[in-house]
Amino acid sequence: KSVGASSANAIRFAYGQVPDWSDLEGGWDVGRNLTGRVLGIVKAMLDKTLPERVLIIEDDSGAGKSTVLRRAAFEISRNGTTTLMCSALSRIDPTTTVEALKHIEGPIVIVVDNLADQAQSINNLIELSERTDLVFLCAERSYRHHHIQRAFGASIYKTVSGLKLSHPEAAQLLGNYEKRGWVGNRTALSNRPDF
Repeated sequence: KSVGASSANAIRFAYGQVPDWSDLEGGWDVGRNLTGRVLGIVKAMLDKTLPERVLIIEDDSGAGKSTVLRRAAFEISRNGTTTLMCSALSRIDPTTTVEALKHIEGPIVIVVDNLADQAQSINNLIELSERTDLVFLCAERSYRHHHIQRAFGASIYKTVSGLKLSHPEAAQLLGNYEKRGWVGNRTALSNRPDF
């Protein structure tokens, strides 16, 4: 991959686009405390020490849900678990998906951003599947919680939130921007705690 392409992707990410895999590999995202929590919960779900099969990262628009979701998926995959990204233009077909998943050995994590669009299909897929090593790692905006609740009921999913940047996370973000020459206002560098 050329340096120019990687740099262009990172600039898109810096301006609010969802990170791609090269952004994550390059460490362009900020290490978030929530990512570690998410990884621990997914591991517990795969180990069957938690009964839920769906973990939902819920927060406001622009809070960083998609970035944490993708960072967690990246780390899960890097640790050897089959990790699939759901990117469907329409609702997934639960029957076809269950049949396809039968051909994959070992635990599977399916990653779904904008969960509400697929919630009913995923609920049906879970009901149809005989797999006990299948976990869904999802993200959705908080205001869509009631739709998800209607689709799933209260018993099969777990939610996490808390994406407000901590002071160390904000300092890391500012440091990343400074290192790359992306700080537009030098006041941010001279008065970091107040910026």
